[in-house]
Amino acid sequence: MNLTISDYKSIVNQVQEGIGCVEFEKDGEILTFDYELEFAGYYEEETDGFNTMSTMLYIDNVTSCIEDGNTTNNFNESVFEKYVA
Repeated sequence: MNLTISDYKSIVNQVQEGIGCVEFEKDGEILTFDYELEFAGYYEEETDGFNTMSTMLYIDNVTSCIEDGNTTNNFNESVFEKYVA
């Protein structure tokens, strides 16, 4: 699976704070992985918003396979991480 920047952004939209699993399909290929996403920061009353001080992302069990069951993996975690925070 050749992922574009648009694909990575689409995958990021599936990720929420906490623990979860992502499944992304493209051209008959399915990419899945488990993740844990944590934000650290504080709530500021003056701006009525949360100020993020750091983001921790853990990715595990990355699997990509095509319809016949053969595995492939071109998922680049460092590119993905750029779009999370």
